[in-house]
Amino acid sequence: MFARQDITTGGMILGERPGVIVPYLVGLPIPLSELYSKLFNRLPPTTFHDLMSLSNCKGQDDNNFLEGIIRANAIGIRLDVPDVPHPELSTHRAIFLNTSRCNHSCGPNAKWEWDVGSFCLILTAVRPIVSGEEITIHYTSVTRSRYERRDTLQSLYGFSCRCDYCSLPSTEAFSRSDEARAELENFWATLPTFEQWCLDASMPDTALIDRHVRALQLIEQEGMHILNSEKHADAIAMCYGALEDVEMFRAWTGRARGVKLRTSTSELIVLAKWLSNPLVFPAWGWRKTFCGARAGG
Repeated sequence: MFARQDITTGGMILGERPGVIVPYLVGLPIPLSELYSKLFNRLPPTTFHDLMSLSNCKGQDDNNFLEGIIRANAIGIRLDVPDVPHPELSTHRAIFLNTSRCNHSCGPNAKWEWDVGSFCLILTAVRPIVSGEEITIHYTSVTRSRYERRDTLQSLYGFSCRCDYCSLPSTEAFSRSDEARAELENFWATLPTFEQWCLDASMPDTALIDRHVRALQLIEQEGMHILNSEKHADAIAMCYGALEDVEMFRAWTGRARGVKLRTSTSELIVLAKWLSNPLVFPAWGWRKTFCGARAGG
């Protein structure tokens, strides 16, 4: 899949309903090949043709061909299930004819979200995409090491990843990349809370800011914008608000607003109020108030 025009961060690339949905676990006493054959044969001819043209990870064997298409292209979704005794699982697998054309990257420029209310998958850009650029998503966890990512992709999908992040020039570069991704994976688990920082005078004023700035640098380095850069921008803005730094609070609040992927109207209104008058930010001056009071006895 390639962009036909420039797409900004958070821009919607497409909204798509599934072509086929199958249960994640099948408990019927019939072979999967027979079940999938009956399902596919009920599809409209155009949909059937498009599905049959997708890649499959099971080879050309007739008995496994349809299962190979589903395994190679399905995305996990959740459906509302009836509130009855012994209900089926809400987890299902769905094939989306357009999104299935997106190749994998360990530093993808797009992400998908399933919205059960509209019964639609939404594909959005996580960083700017220029016209002519390939649109990519991730098939496996991008915070794993290169070896783990490639091993998973080979075993599940039958290919060896050759994206820019798996084609670095040296062993040293791979090691730095793996360390950066592991740090991002564990970032939130090792981070003091905003409230702890506001109350603990022994922590430097920039303790949280420095951690979040480093996370943003690693995200940019590794192309891991799917990890929601806006959370870090939000956190940095909050810290500057707690420090009563009007200029930096406005700068980072503006940045947070600019990188949010799907911002509600009510949230935009709140952010606009904070930009207009930082003093209405609920945690304004907390760090100085609480730590100053402690320092004064």
